[in-house]
Amino acid sequence: MSDPIITPDAEKDLIGISDHVEEAAGPIIAGKLYDRFLDAIRRIGLKPLAGFTRLEFADERHRFWVVSPYLIVYRADLRPVHIVRVLHGARDLPSELEDLS
Repeated sequence: MSDPIITPDAEKDLIGISDHVEEAAGPIIAGKLYDRFLDAIRRIGLKPLAGFTRLEFADERHRFWVVSPYLIVYRADLRPVHIVRVLHGARDLPSELEDLS
Protein backbone atom coordinates (compact mmCIF):
# COMPACT_ATOMS: atom_id res chain seq x y z
CA MET A 1 0.00 0.00 0.00
CA SER A 2 1.36 3.46 -0.81
CA ASP A 3 1.67 6.39 1.54
CA PRO A 4 -1.51 8.43 1.99
CA ILE A 5 -1.89 11.78 0.28
CA ILE A 6 -2.18 14.69 2.69
CA THR A 7 -4.57 17.23 1.16
CA PRO A 8 -3.89 20.99 1.41
CA ASP A 9 -6.61 21.36 4.08
CA ALA A 10 -5.06 18.60 6.19
CA GLU A 11 -1.58 20.07 5.72
CA LYS A 12 -2.91 23.44 6.89
CA ASP A 13 -4.48 21.73 9.91
CA LEU A 14 -1.21 19.97 10.80
CA ILE A 15 0.79 23.18 10.54
CA GLY A 16 -1.75 25.07 12.66
CA ILE A 17 -1.78 22.36 15.32
CA SER A 18 2.01 22.16 15.39
CA ASP A 19 2.34 25.95 15.67
CA HIS A 20 -0.22 26.11 18.46
CA VAL A 21 1.32 23.25 20.45
CA GLU A 22 4.82 24.65 19.98
CA GLU A 23 3.70 28.03 21.31
CA ALA A 24 1.80 26.47 24.23
CA ALA A 25 4.08 23.59 25.21
CA GLY A 26 7.35 24.01 23.34
CA PRO A 27 9.05 22.51 20.30
CA ILE A 28 9.81 19.11 21.83
CA ILE A 29 6.15 18.40 22.61
CA ALA A 30 5.09 19.75 19.21
CA GLY A 31 7.64 17.49 17.50
CA LYS A 32 6.46 14.43 19.42
CA LEU A 33 2.84 15.15 18.49
CA TYR A 34 3.79 15.62 14.84
CA ASP A 35 5.59 12.26 14.93
CA ARG A 36 2.44 10.66 16.37
CA PHE A 37 0.45 12.11 13.46
CA LEU A 38 2.93 10.76 10.91
CA ASP A 39 2.88 7.32 12.54
CA ALA A 40 -0.93 7.29 12.48
CA ILE A 41 -0.97 8.37 8.83
CA ARG A 42 1.39 5.53 7.92
CA ARG A 43 -0.86 3.07 9.77
CA ILE A 44 -3.92 4.43 7.95
CA GLY A 45 -2.13 3.80 4.67
CA LEU A 46 -1.51 0.20 5.64
CA LYS A 47 -5.02 -0.52 6.97
CA PRO A 48 -7.48 2.09 5.64
CA LEU A 49 -10.54 0.33 7.05
CA ALA A 50 -9.14 0.25 10.60
CA GLY A 51 -10.58 3.67 11.37
CA PHE A 52 -14.21 4.23 12.27
CA THR A 53 -17.10 5.98 10.57
CA ARG A 54 -19.05 8.87 12.08
CA LEU A 55 -22.12 9.09 9.88
CA GLU A 56 -23.40 12.06 11.85
CA PHE A 57 -20.41 14.05 10.50
CA ALA A 58 -19.49 12.49 7.15
CA ASP A 59 -20.62 9.83 4.70
CA GLU A 60 -19.36 6.25 4.63
CA ARG A 61 -16.40 7.12 2.35
CA HIS A 62 -14.80 8.95 5.28
CA ARG A 63 -13.20 7.37 8.30
CA PHE A 64 -11.76 8.75 11.49
CA TRP A 65 -8.60 7.86 13.39
CA VAL A 66 -7.85 9.19 16.88
CA VAL A 67 -4.56 10.76 17.87
CA SER A 68 -5.94 12.02 21.16
CA PRO A 69 -7.33 14.66 21.41
CA TYR A 70 -7.27 15.03 17.61
CA LEU A 71 -9.12 13.28 14.81
CA ILE A 72 -7.58 12.42 11.48
CA VAL A 73 -10.32 12.38 8.86
CA TYR A 74 -9.58 10.45 5.68
CA ARG A 75 -11.11 9.03 2.54
CA ALA A 76 -10.83 5.27 2.86
CA ASP A 77 -12.32 4.64 -0.58
CA LEU A 78 -9.43 6.24 -2.49
CA ARG A 79 -6.09 4.65 -3.28
CA PRO A 80 -3.86 5.95 -2.04
CA VAL A 81 -5.91 7.05 0.96
CA HIS A 82 -6.45 10.82 1.20
CA ILE A 83 -6.04 12.56 4.56
CA VAL A 84 -8.63 15.34 4.32
CA ARG A 85 -8.59 17.03 7.76
CA VAL A 86 -6.90 16.86 11.14
CA LEU A 87 -9.06 18.45 13.83
CA HIS A 88 -9.20 18.77 17.59
CA GLY A 89 -12.05 16.62 18.87
CA ALA A 90 -13.59 19.58 20.72
CA ARG A 91 -14.02 21.62 17.51
CA ASP A 92 -17.44 22.11 15.94
CA LEU A 93 -17.10 19.01 13.77
CA PRO A 94 -20.36 19.42 11.81
CA SER A 95 -19.27 22.90 10.71
CA GLU A 96 -15.67 21.89 10.04
CA LEU A 97 -16.68 18.86 7.98
CA GLU A 98 -19.68 20.20 6.07
CA ASP A 99 -17.67 20.71 2.86
CA LEU A 100 -16.08 17.26 2.66
CA SER A 101 -15.99 15.74 -0.78
